[in-house]
Amino acid sequence: MAAPEKLSSKQPLPEPFEGLRIKEDRYFPKTCANCGKVYVNLEEFVNSTIPLPKSSGLMGYFDNQPNPVVALFRNCSCGSTLTLLCLNRRDMSEHGRQMRRLFDQMVEGMVQKGMPVAGAREEIRRFFKGHKTDELDRLIKK
Repeated sequence: MAAPEKLSSKQPLPEPFEGLRIKEDRYFPKTCANCGKVYVNLEEFVNSTIPLPKSSGLMGYFDNQPNPVVALFRNCSCGSTLTLLCLNRRDMSEHGRQMRRLFDQMVEGMVQKGMPVAGAREEIRRFFKGHKTDELDRLIKK
Protein backbone atom coordinates (compact mmCIF):
# COMPACT_ATOMS: atom_id res chain seq x y z
CA MET A 1 0.00 0.00 0.00
CA ALA A 2 1.24 3.48 -0.91
CA ALA A 3 1.98 6.08 1.75
CA PRO A 4 -1.20 7.83 2.93
CA GLU A 5 -2.05 11.07 1.18
CA LYS A 6 -1.98 13.93 3.68
CA LEU A 7 -4.33 16.82 2.98
CA SER A 8 -4.13 20.36 4.27
CA SER A 9 -7.03 22.79 4.56
CA LYS A 10 -8.13 25.36 7.17
CA GLN A 11 -11.19 26.76 5.41
CA PRO A 12 -14.21 27.79 7.47
CA LEU A 13 -17.09 25.35 7.77
CA PRO A 14 -19.93 25.95 5.29
CA GLU A 15 -23.59 25.90 6.31
CA PRO A 16 -25.08 23.66 7.73
CA PHE A 17 -21.86 22.75 9.54
CA GLU A 18 -21.14 26.15 11.15
CA GLY A 19 -20.59 25.78 14.88
CA LEU A 20 -20.12 22.02 14.68
CA ARG A 21 -17.51 20.64 17.10
CA ILE A 22 -16.22 17.10 17.35
CA LYS A 23 -17.22 15.12 20.41
CA GLU A 24 -13.69 13.95 21.25
CA ASP A 25 -10.25 15.15 20.17
CA ARG A 26 -9.18 11.58 19.48
CA TYR A 27 -11.19 11.62 16.21
CA PHE A 28 -8.38 13.50 14.47
CA PRO A 29 -6.35 12.90 12.55
CA LYS A 30 -8.96 10.76 10.75
CA THR A 31 -7.69 8.30 8.16
CA CYS A 32 -9.82 6.70 5.47
CA ALA A 33 -9.42 2.96 5.97
CA ASN A 34 -10.03 2.39 2.26
CA CYS A 35 -7.53 4.73 0.57
CA GLY A 36 -5.40 6.13 3.42
CA LYS A 37 -6.28 9.82 3.03
CA VAL A 38 -5.67 11.69 6.29
CA TYR A 39 -7.90 14.52 7.48
CA VAL A 40 -6.27 16.59 10.23
CA ASN A 41 -9.28 18.55 11.53
CA LEU A 42 -13.02 19.01 11.14
CA GLU A 43 -12.71 21.86 8.63
CA GLU A 44 -10.51 19.79 6.36
CA PHE A 45 -12.76 16.76 6.78
CA VAL A 46 -15.90 18.69 5.72
CA ASN A 47 -14.24 20.70 2.94
CA SER A 48 -12.28 17.79 1.43
CA THR A 49 -14.98 15.12 1.46
CA ILE A 50 -18.13 14.69 -0.62
CA PRO A 51 -21.63 15.16 0.78
CA LEU A 52 -23.96 12.20 0.77
CA PRO A 53 -26.54 12.37 -2.01
CA LYS A 54 -29.78 14.14 -0.99
CA SER A 55 -28.62 14.61 2.61
CA SER A 56 -26.82 17.12 4.80
CA GLY A 57 -25.01 14.12 6.29
CA LEU A 58 -26.08 15.21 9.79
CA MET A 59 -28.15 12.87 11.94
CA GLY A 60 -29.18 13.12 15.59
CA TYR A 61 -27.81 10.21 17.58
CA PHE A 62 -28.30 9.15 21.20
CA ASP A 63 -25.32 7.44 22.87
CA ASN A 64 -26.69 6.86 26.40
CA GLN A 65 -25.95 10.47 27.35
CA PRO A 66 -28.54 13.05 28.50
CA ASN A 67 -28.04 15.13 25.35
CA PRO A 68 -27.93 13.73 21.84
CA VAL A 69 -24.84 13.95 19.68
CA VAL A 70 -24.79 14.55 15.95
CA ALA A 71 -23.38 11.92 13.61
CA LEU A 72 -21.72 13.46 10.54
CA PHE A 73 -21.51 11.24 7.46
CA ARG A 74 -19.33 12.22 4.47
CA ASN A 75 -17.82 10.32 1.54
CA CYS A 76 -14.09 10.23 0.94
CA SER A 77 -13.11 10.87 -2.70
CA CYS A 78 -12.51 7.10 -2.98
CA GLY A 79 -16.21 6.50 -2.22
CA SER A 80 -15.86 5.19 1.32
CA THR A 81 -18.33 6.66 3.83
CA LEU A 82 -16.68 8.20 6.90
CA THR A 83 -18.42 9.10 10.16
CA LEU A 84 -17.68 11.49 13.02
CA LEU A 85 -19.60 12.07 16.25
CA CYS A 86 -20.03 15.75 17.01
CA LEU A 87 -21.49 17.69 19.91
CA ASN A 88 -25.09 18.76 19.70
CA ARG A 89 -25.26 22.47 18.86
CA ARG A 90 -28.81 22.87 20.11
CA ASP A 91 -29.29 25.21 23.06
CA MET A 92 -31.15 23.04 25.59
CA SER A 93 -31.80 25.92 28.02
CA GLU A 94 -35.26 27.43 28.55
CA HIS A 95 -34.23 30.32 26.30
CA GLY A 96 -33.26 27.83 23.59
CA ARG A 97 -36.63 26.08 23.88
CA GLN A 98 -38.42 29.44 23.66
CA MET A 99 -36.45 30.35 20.53
CA ARG A 100 -37.36 27.01 18.90
CA ARG A 101 -41.05 27.58 19.71
CA LEU A 102 -40.85 31.07 18.18
CA PHE A 103 -39.10 29.64 15.12
CA ASP A 104 -41.83 26.99 14.71
CA GLN A 105 -44.57 29.63 15.07
CA MET A 106 -42.91 31.78 12.41
CA VAL A 107 -42.62 28.80 10.05
CA GLU A 108 -46.29 27.96 10.58
CA GLY A 109 -47.30 31.56 9.84
CA MET A 110 -45.33 31.59 6.60
CA VAL A 111 -46.74 28.22 5.54
CA GLN A 112 -50.27 29.54 6.16
CA LYS A 113 -49.45 32.40 3.78
CA GLY A 114 -48.46 29.92 1.06
CA MET A 115 -44.73 29.34 1.47
CA PRO A 116 -43.39 25.76 1.43
CA VAL A 117 -42.04 24.57 4.80
CA ALA A 118 -38.43 24.20 3.58
CA GLY A 119 -38.45 27.72 2.11
CA ALA A 120 -39.98 29.17 5.27
CA ARG A 121 -37.35 27.53 7.46
CA GLU A 122 -34.53 28.85 5.26
CA GLU A 123 -35.92 32.39 5.14
CA ILE A 124 -36.30 32.50 8.93
CA ARG A 125 -32.76 31.19 9.44
CA ARG A 126 -31.47 33.94 7.16
CA PHE A 127 -33.53 36.52 9.09
CA PHE A 128 -32.14 35.34 12.46
CA LYS A 129 -28.61 35.64 11.04
CA GLY A 130 -29.27 39.28 10.12
CA HIS A 131 -29.68 38.85 6.34
CA LYS A 132 -32.31 40.70 4.34
CA THR A 133 -35.05 38.33 3.24
CA ASP A 134 -37.20 39.68 0.40
CA GLU A 135 -39.59 36.73 0.66
CA LEU A 136 -40.17 37.31 4.37
CA ASP A 137 -40.73 41.03 3.73
CA ARG A 138 -43.25 40.19 1.00
CA LEU A 139 -45.19 37.78 3.24
CA ILE A 140 -45.29 40.22 6.17
CA LYS A 141 -46.81 42.89 3.91
CA LYS A 142 -49.58 40.52 2.71
